[in-house]
This record gives sequence, structure tokens and C-alpha cells, in this order.
Amino acid sequence: MIGPRTVHLIYSRDLTGLPMDSAPDGTRFYWVNDDVRDAALLDAQFDFYKPTIGPTQQLMKQARKRFVFRQPTADGSVVIKLFPLRSFVSRVQYPKYAYREFYNMRIAADLNLPVPDAIGYLEKRWFGLVTSVGLVQQDLKGYAELSDLFKTDRISLERFSTAATNALSKLYWAGANHLDIRTANVLMHPDTDDIQIIDWQYASFVSPRTSGLLEHLTGYFLRHAPRQRKLLLDTNWLSQLHAASGHKGDQHSFESNVRNLSISKLRMSQRTRLSLVLPTT
Repeated sequence: MIGPRTVHLIYSRDLTGLPMDSAPDGTRFYWVNDDVRDAALLDAQFDFYKPTIGPTQQLMKQARKRFVFRQPTADGSVVIKLFPLRSFVSRVQYPKYAYREFYNMRIAADLNLPVPDAIGYLEKRWFGLVTSVGLVQQDLKGYAELSDLFKTDRISLERFSTAATNALSKLYWAGANHLDIRTANVLMHPDTDDIQIIDWQYASFVSPRTSGLLEHLTGYFLRHAPRQRKLLLDTNWLSQLHAASGHKGDQHSFESNVRNLSISKLRMSQRTRLSLVLPTT
């Protein structure tokens, strides 16, 4: 029976250093309200609307819909992302938040996409009703947002465009419609040029892959890269992306569609359906 305040965690693998107990079936782990092995972390979860951050924790982002912090573990650290479910509707629809991101990250990893390790998914319940959900994921220390690296002159435009090409091409080849592929969600390690793609909550996977997928991914990326959009469009980056991705459509049509999409304000449903793109077989 689920108690009044219980947090259930479902892990893809064991994680050293976090407070957890094995469920009878050996596949579920849980933290309960009276577990004091890591009081600061539990306070941050249970007092979700007014989170308490301990001296060893680091608040990374706080907004109305999510709360992200770095949690030390015995062998390093993890990032924990929590979603408050403020309305009854959101509580009923809880799987579309952290669970969907956790699930999408596992699929992306199986497709060999550059994605952080999705370590665990959690649900916070109040008398059986899910009131908040969360995601435990790999901490990408040493990585920074692509836009920040370019803005601070830590990488050149050439390295920026190469990283963007790699990210978009990989998503396209995997049939991954990320739906929020922007410079803030492409992280890069400036010493190795390795990239990682984050924030998979809205992603879907398209099979068979269509040419319109790359056009939508690229158009959205450019729309949300105001500092770099003109620089990229004034170079031959689109033609390089077209060639590197193996896009089967006509290059001129591809570039025209991308430019149109980069200035279009499309609804989520249109981007999900990959609409408003001319067919380029």
C-alpha cells in the first residue's frame, strides 16, 4: 500500500551513493519521508515548491515547471530534474513529463545518439496521486551549451557549425524528431569537441525517416540561434549539412525550405507532423 508521502524510483541500473532500498521484486528502489540518510536531497524533493538545497548540492535551474540541481554521489555526481505537477490535469497526465523524457532518452541511447545516461525516473505520490515526477541523469561535467561556448570565444564559428552539423545529422539519421533542438540543448566539451543532446521530453521517433525531418530540425535550430543564424546562412553551412547528412532531396529545395522554416512560427502539432515542408523525395 502506498503511504501518504512516498517517492518511488525506478532505476535502469544500480547507482552508488544515493539513498535507496530494494523492493521485494528487486527491480524498484524507493525513498520514503522518514528516510534521513540524505536529508538535504529528500527535503529538496518533498518541499518541492520551496526547495531546500544543501551545502554540497548545486542549483542549476529553477522555473515554474521544473527544478534542476546537481547531487553529489560516492563516485561523482548526478543531475536531478524535478517537475511540479500543479494542477489536477497535469497530475493525471504525469507520464508526459519526466517519464516521457526518461523513456525517450533510453530509446535515443539504443539508437546510439549522443545523449546523457538516463539513470532513473521517480514519482512522488500523495495518497496514490502523483504530485511530482523527476529524472535522474548523468552529470555532464566539463560540457557547456554550444551558444555559450561561441559567445565567449571558446570555440570558432567553424567548430560551432561542425557541432551543429553533427547533432542535426545524427538526429536525422536516427529518425529522432527532438522538437526542441536549440543551441542551449546541444552541449559540447571544448577540449574534445564531443557533443551531447539534452532535454528529450518532447521528442518522438519517425519511421521511416523523411527528408522533411532534417528540414524541420534545421529550421528550428536556426530560429533559436539568433546570434549565429545570419553567420551560418551567409556561409555555405546549409550545403555542407545537406551533403554531410546524406539528405536525398534537391539541395536548392532543402535550403529554401530550411530558410522558410527558420522564420516560421509553427505550432507544436505542425512540427510534430512535420507539416509545412514541400516534399523533396
